[in-house]
Amino acid sequence: MESIARPKRRRPTIHSHLIRLVLACVIPVWLIAGFLVYHAYSSKRAVIKEHMLETARALTMSVDRELAIAQAALQTLSTSPVFDSGDSAGMHNQVLELLNFYPQADIIVADASGQQLVNSYKPFGTPLPKRNIPETVRRIFQYGKPIVSDLYFGAVTKRPLIAIDVPVFVNGQVAYDLSMTLPFNRLASILSQQRLPPEWFGTILDSKGVVVTRTRDPKLYVGKMVASDTRRAIAGSAEGIVEVTSLEGIRVFDAFSRSKTSNWTVVIGIPTSVAMKSMYSWLGWAIGCATILSLAGIALAMRIGNSIAHSIQSLVFPATAMGSGITIAALPPHSVRETECVAEALLQTSRLLEKRAAERNLAEAALKDLNETLENRVVERTAALSASESTLRAILTQMPSGVTVRDARTGTIILSNSRSLEILGDLVEVPDQFPRYRGFHPDGSPIRTEEWPLSRSMTNGEIVKQEEVECEQVNGTRITLSISSVPIRDRNGEITMGVAIFDDITKRKRAEEALKKAHDDLAKLVEQRTSELREKEVMLKEIHHRVKNNLQVISSLVGLQADGSSDETVREVLRDVTYRVRSMALVHEKLYQSNDLAHIDFAEYTRGLLSYLWRAHGAVAATVRLTLDLKPVSLPVDTAVPCGLILNELAGNALKHAFHGRSDGEVIVSLQNSADGRIHLSVADNGVGLPAEFDWREASSLGLRLVQMLSGQLDASVEASGEEGTRFEIVFSGL
Repeated sequence: MESIARPKRRRPTIHSHLIRLVLACVIPVWLIAGFLVYHAYSSKRAVIKEHMLETARALTMSVDRELAIAQAALQTLSTSPVFDSGDSAGMHNQVLELLNFYPQADIIVADASGQQLVNSYKPFGTPLPKRNIPETVRRIFQYGKPIVSDLYFGAVTKRPLIAIDVPVFVNGQVAYDLSMTLPFNRLASILSQQRLPPEWFGTILDSKGVVVTRTRDPKLYVGKMVASDTRRAIAGSAEGIVEVTSLEGIRVFDAFSRSKTSNWTVVIGIPTSVAMKSMYSWLGWAIGCATILSLAGIALAMRIGNSIAHSIQSLVFPATAMGSGITIAALPPHSVRETECVAEALLQTSRLLEKRAAERNLAEAALKDLNETLENRVVERTAALSASESTLRAILTQMPSGVTVRDARTGTIILSNSRSLEILGDLVEVPDQFPRYRGFHPDGSPIRTEEWPLSRSMTNGEIVKQEEVECEQVNGTRITLSISSVPIRDRNGEITMGVAIFDDITKRKRAEEALKKAHDDLAKLVEQRTSELREKEVMLKEIHHRVKNNLQVISSLVGLQADGSSDETVREVLRDVTYRVRSMALVHEKLYQSNDLAHIDFAEYTRGLLSYLWRAHGAVAATVRLTLDLKPVSLPVDTAVPCGLILNELAGNALKHAFHGRSDGEVIVSLQNSADGRIHLSVADNGVGLPAEFDWREASSLGLRLVQMLSGQLDASVEASGEEGTRFEIVFSGL
């Protein structure tokens, strides 16, 4: 079946393109020109309307000025004394004098009923009728303010008139209505003075829209109501411009302005055809010129298009020849610069194609050599890759942990080492599938395939570190694995593989469980022994309490014995015994109050013992100031008891012997703990001191012999000085 060739679609020519180009350039110009013409039309129309409105405003001001002058003259006349006296003849004479300044005008004086008393149009004494505008008369007497009337016909003159009425006050009350009537032609002179253009006409309307005067045919239209369209426009705004039908029946533009003083309106009219004649003429010239220029542009474009088309057609044969492989030697000159550039480009292209053909032959030979080189490199790289893969497999084989690499898309095993086979034991039988073993959560529920660490890494990109999983192999053996897994991504960030590294930590887990069990057993044993120790502590506290009570009883008995003896020496000895017993009892009291039954806070013990001694010595100790410099020191019981007895003897000796013949004194007791762990206990006073030849070690007193004996028991060194008062310092180990 023969194929039917489709006819080629006709392509647009250079001529049509140029015509389109001209149209593309001209149409925006036409649009802009149209906009400018419309703008000029609107502006010219606005200028004409604004001029008309300004003229109407000026005429309104002229009318107001004329009426205001007449009103001012009447108000001046109303102050004449003839009105106070009611002299009608005098009123008539003064009215005639004022009318010398207002020819064609008449002045009327009327009472509250509207009855004319004086009318300058008639001789004085002539009977006069009532005024034809009773409403104006009523308002004058009611409000006492000047009024400008609408157009009306006089009761005497029978002419169309307008009246300016002012009140005449006598004794503060309105007594007369003083009115000046003006014929309509007096206001017509105001319109004629403006010298309106011949086509324009002016009209003055009263507050009811009645024509008061008019520049065009005044006798025909004075006293008639203006057109209804004009009345509606005046009723809606104080000034403006409307297009209406005039009294003559033609379309006109009316510009109007209403007076705020008299409520009259001045209207300036111009026929619509006259206003638009000049604009239509200018618009026709603009459109005609634009059309002629556009047609000339299209004709010029067609001529230029013919020249360009001829130049382009002359390039068809050289281009066809170059496509056939024929070298072009030269081309004829062209009239168009661009086509000449194209022709030159064709020549250069022809030469370049010839040069490129030679270069292509050389490149093909070089490409052949390059292919051979690349093939050799591929062989070398393949061998190197094979060696690298062998090395990687050797490393994986020797690793102590199991390693498995899976394909992320299919889940098949790509690579695994021997250690993974030893741990899992099942991968040899099914190398391309997941192993046939089960995993369990800590609660005993089975682990689904997608929950395995390696599956999570391949699916979600999760990196798992040393996650412990309990597995059951095919043979039923349960093992615990520590699994770490990571995803492997390609250059695009897609996960292609997953690598899992795992160890069998079953033995370690069992050891940990055994260790935990041993730890729990040890904790129970410690708790049991702690309970036994607590019972012993309670018992020991009770013993200390009873020893303290017994020593207190002994101290009390010795005290009673001392109080009952008449020999002062015996009494003194018994008191010393009481102090010594009290120092030992205080040790047991502190131990009973402490949580630590083996040690006591010796600083606190020292405060309690010295406080007791100062109270016991009464008046002797009252004048002796006690200064303590005590650091926290904890002493065992076997050290605290002899140390307390030494402190009792030294402090008691200071109170009894250091201050004979003095009214005051000071005893300083210091307890310090040195860096080497030794305790420094010193008792010093500022009393009489020791005799020069006195050796306390050879003393016969029981107290100093006790100090010497107890310091030996503590393995302590004792230093004594008696130059400025007496000072004993005992240094011993706190252990």
